[in-house]
Amino acid sequence: MDYFTATPGTSHSTRNMSYPDSPVSFMASQASYQSGSDAIDLCPQFVMNNNEQFEQQHQAPYNRPRNSDDNSDQSMSSRVPPTNSLPVHKGTTNIFFKTRVCAKFKTGTCRNGENCNFAHGMQDLRQPPPNWKELVGGGAGSEEDRSTATNREDDLRIIHKMKLCKKFYNGEECPYGDRCNFLHEDPANFREDTGRFRESAAISIGTTGQLMGQGSGVFNAPEVNRPANTVVSDASRSSLIKPVYWKTKLCTKWEMTGQCPFGEKCHFAHGLAELQIPGGRTEVEAGNAGSTVTKAPTPDLPNNVSPSMMTVKVPSLVEEKVLNLDTQNPFNVTSSYDDVGVPFGINFGGPEVTEPKLIQIAFGFEQATKKKWIIPAKISTRPFHIQLKHNFKIEHGSTATHDMVTKKPLSSLFSSLIFFLLAISCHGFSIREASISDLQLAFKQKKLTSRQLVEFYVGEIHGLNSVLKGVIEINPDALYQADRADYERRVRAPGALVGLHGIPILLKDNIATKDKLNTTAGSFALLRSVVPRDAGVVAKLRKTGAIILGKASLSEWSSFRSLNAPNGFSARGGQGKNPYVLSADPCGSSSGSAISVAANFVAVSLGTETDGSILCPSNANSVVGIKPTVGLTSRAGVIPISPRQDTVGPICRTVSDAVIVLDAIVGVDYNDGATQEASKYIPYGGYKQFLKPNGLKGKRLGIVRNPFLGFASKAESQAFEHHLLTLRQGGSVIVDHLEIVNISAILNLTGSGEATLLLAEFKISLNAYLKALVASPVRTLADVIAFNQKFADLEKINEFGQDIFLSAQATNGIGNIEKAALINLAKLTRDGFQKLMWYYKLDAVVTPGAGFSRVLAIGGFPGINVPAGYDDKGVPFGISFGGLKGTEPKLIQIAFGFEQATKIRKRPTFKA
Repeated sequence: MDYFTATPGTSHSTRNMSYPDSPVSFMASQASYQSGSDAIDLCPQFVMNNNEQFEQQHQAPYNRPRNSDDNSDQSMSSRVPPTNSLPVHKGTTNIFFKTRVCAKFKTGTCRNGENCNFAHGMQDLRQPPPNWKELVGGGAGSEEDRSTATNREDDLRIIHKMKLCKKFYNGEECPYGDRCNFLHEDPANFREDTGRFRESAAISIGTTGQLMGQGSGVFNAPEVNRPANTVVSDASRSSLIKPVYWKTKLCTKWEMTGQCPFGEKCHFAHGLAELQIPGGRTEVEAGNAGSTVTKAPTPDLPNNVSPSMMTVKVPSLVEEKVLNLDTQNPFNVTSSYDDVGVPFGINFGGPEVTEPKLIQIAFGFEQATKKKWIIPAKISTRPFHIQLKHNFKIEHGSTATHDMVTKKPLSSLFSSLIFFLLAISCHGFSIREASISDLQLAFKQKKLTSRQLVEFYVGEIHGLNSVLKGVIEINPDALYQADRADYERRVRAPGALVGLHGIPILLKDNIATKDKLNTTAGSFALLRSVVPRDAGVVAKLRKTGAIILGKASLSEWSSFRSLNAPNGFSARGGQGKNPYVLSADPCGSSSGSAISVAANFVAVSLGTETDGSILCPSNANSVVGIKPTVGLTSRAGVIPISPRQDTVGPICRTVSDAVIVLDAIVGVDYNDGATQEASKYIPYGGYKQFLKPNGLKGKRLGIVRNPFLGFASKAESQAFEHHLLTLRQGGSVIVDHLEIVNISAILNLTGSGEATLLLAEFKISLNAYLKALVASPVRTLADVIAFNQKFADLEKINEFGQDIFLSAQATNGIGNIEKAALINLAKLTRDGFQKLMWYYKLDAVVTPGAGFSRVLAIGGFPGINVPAGYDDKGVPFGISFGGLKGTEPKLIQIAFGFEQATKIRKRPTFKA
């Protein structure tokens, strides 16, 4: 966090087919999942080689005995009854009725499955009809049945072969060929006893039968197993042709646990990135399958799939491979003209076979804009530059870097076009700057869906993140989560799902998620590490139905690596920029969380604070940040600095949104013992009840001018005096010109003992966190230091160093020096802030900016920062309200009352 760098004031279960289909999102095919490798990186990614693959051989669960050896070349159809006939018996008669329960089934040892002559449960018991002797007695009936079965269509041959041949399924040659009792068929083509196709988790494209040459003991697979439009050469019959699966549903086991025993052979998609459009194989797939070529049909997309998900809108002058999204079949449409009348266009691109959708989008755009842009317009606003960093990879053992940065000037009109395309609205509802309450109302009125909301935010990120560097990764499963939220909203009563349900949220990159997203604290040292579980706050967010949109950037290692690194910088995320004035300090360490909320990349986000890391970036980026009492929110799964001072809190655009998020993440987590003690502070009914417009009335507010007013700029000081008048007009009692007697000692990081204690706590806590990871390239702080030295160019060690790391590594646990520092901090807190609050019976202390954060940090006290104004350059500043432990209800009333009385916040200006 930023205390060293800024002085104060700166389970694979089969999917139940009766359950409604999970919403399917079709995206371009990606590689198989490897510990977060499918996450969409928005910043340069130096991917480390990791050839260790966790694979398990697929074990076919079907072990029914084969037929007795019979050399007759009997047709399969002679053994399959008509659909409307009774099952064929293996014995001397054609039909049988199961009148007894199978004894082996009771003990779980029956291997005959559906072909057993005895009932497997009461539901299988059947009594014979009165004329059963007449039905069974005649041999002619048997011949008639066989004759009827022989004349059935070829595709009915597989109706009662409902179990897979293990050898065929695993790509081996089955010696039984056509006579095998097990199915040589793609499971996607299974039929129920009624004759209709069952639902399939994977759509098979290409030849699904076994095509083998003639030879001793080898039989040709039935032609029924081959699609009608497949052409097979003679040469291809000498080898097995395996099907290519297009996975259109998610694997339940992988979704629940993050692992699947079937690995790459699973017919279900392991994440949204593997979900594919039903259609034909590519040329490469066809080539890999031999000489079999299947025509690829043009897919008909579901009506609920938004066309914008099928395409990537990229300005024609900008590279089309932005953010690792590869597009094909681009359509270019003239969109406008520059200052001198030179035309330029906009590209619409998508995956293969999406031309129909692209044509619809391109034509719609052309019709909507042709009148607007028919006459070239001249706008004299200043142009600005967009920086694009090219993605590339680096292997372990290599220290070479390839930091290519290109600057592409864009005219003001062109940049305006970008914002015009991104500032979409749905049914007259404007998404930009919308609060949680606005979004939930739009959901209820069917003006907006979660999918549309996610698409909007992703579009905003694509358009501006190359400049602001507020986001490190986008969750590949975000659209799937959005579709699930939309489905849940449809099946529930209107208005039943509120709060964060269906609302996207960004998490600071030190908050663990057990999904495809990385958790790295902005460092390449933790890239591809695997966390054991979701962080405690993430688990609570998922229960509310919130959508994890991605990971926000941060000051690397929460500003605890080096004294020299600037706020907002991390090796993975780059240098974060203030969206109001790009050259201004975004502060840290939760810089990306604040930048993203301010720039409308998302409505709400989570940050963490040890000393100022929520309050300071909220102050600098004109957003609301709540630093909760330590222990009120779980720190389990958060890359730590100090269990004594660390806390997790919301960063949002409004106080009400921040309170809604706070309600969602507070509570006991048995992986964090501090939450049990702090849970006594949580009010019955939550914190939302304290959002009262008259919250200022009757509150006693203390003003400590020295030294905090001295840290403020002239504009800040003038605004602060005006705000004191607003607080008085709201009914608050202002107790001015107070002093904290030991404030100089508290603000002295080294003299107070805070730095000494933090260094020792960091080493102990980080080593424990790294040790608990399921997989990680580093296991101790010493390993991280060694990694940074090995990849010094990658981590910018020569520029910024890692002096805090080295100092922490030199500590040796909590010794006498650290214990003395702990005692001194407790005394400073008790004799300083606490005594002031008790003596004057204050509800809160009010200070300009975030300079009061250190006072709150060492005591574990809560604080809220609210936007308070902008200086003459347009740089934002805020006002902070701090109180004693558990006083969040009072602070919320004060902050909300102040916000409603002033409503100062405005949209970012992106000034250079």
